[in-house]
Amino acid sequence: MVLPTNWNGGMHYSNKYNNGKNSLNAGYKFTKVNAPGITRIQSRTFLKDNSFRTNSINNGFLQYQHGINLTVETNIDSMNSLKWTTKVNSSLVKTRSDFYTESINDEGDSLNNSKRQTTNRAEIIVWLLPFCGDINLKSWPVLSPSIPMLTGTSQRITVFSIPLNNYFDDGVIDYRDTTDQQNIRNNESKSVVTKVSYTEPLMKDTYLEFSYSLGYYSNNTDRITTVNDGSGKYLDRIDSLSNSFVFNRLVTTPGANFRVNKKKYNWSFGASVGFSHFVQKNLTEDSRYNYNFVNSSKGFFFIQDQTQ
Repeated sequence: MVLPTNWNGGMHYSNKYNNGKNSLNAGYKFTKVNAPGITRIQSRTFLKDNSFRTNSINNGFLQYQHGINLTVETNIDSMNSLKWTTKVNSSLVKTRSDFYTESINDEGDSLNNSKRQTTNRAEIIVWLLPFCGDINLKSWPVLSPSIPMLTGTSQRITVFSIPLNNYFDDGVIDYRDTTDQQNIRNNESKSVVTKVSYTEPLMKDTYLEFSYSLGYYSNNTDRITTVNDGSGKYLDRIDSLSNSFVFNRLVTTPGANFRVNKKKYNWSFGASVGFSHFVQKNLTEDSRYNYNFVNSSKGFFFIQDQTQ
């Protein structure tokens, strides 16, 4: 019996410079998990004129994880600051499975057997890139910009499956077939979101605010199935088992609200409307569909008692 093992490591760096106006924080973490455990299942099913014996083996998995984070902050002056945060996490998981099943009759002769070997490799990357994540512009109380935030996820799963099926007649192999395939599934998603607000003071304690947000979301999905061409390479693509899609979405949301701030109470009301433009592409069949509609609209009224 082999016991699971786990490795962890990393490093961290932090420093301030330029008389404390600028700061840097960076970190890296590594994790490795090796779980080589084996699960073995043996069973036998008895029917009226024959019996079936099944033997399956599943091996353990190996997993790697990496994590990176970076934060840079700059104090422009006593009123304004700028911050940039970046995070990247990746994961790699490997699994292997060996499956065997056999059918025999009451005389002990083989009817058929099947052996399948499957190797799975999954790679996942998640990243967060707010170009300037937090902006505090206290000296500009009228205009409040939000710098775009970029996020994304990338996933790639590769599966090798090699089944071998044997069929017997009076204990002698009568027919054999096999399918040596590679299945790749790629999923990628990216998004960019930003917002701008403008506040106009109408009176001492009364404000009118206009806002506009913009979001772009992109998703790609590919499934590619190939077979072994005889040289050990998987280059022959099976079109009936492969496809590719792209789904993009652009969302714009303008809004406005009226706000009153008193010593004893605050109240506000407003509304916003979201407009969406969808683009769906089927790259396999070279087709494209566009959709436009209003996906959200809302109004609100809010009051808060300041005396409590």
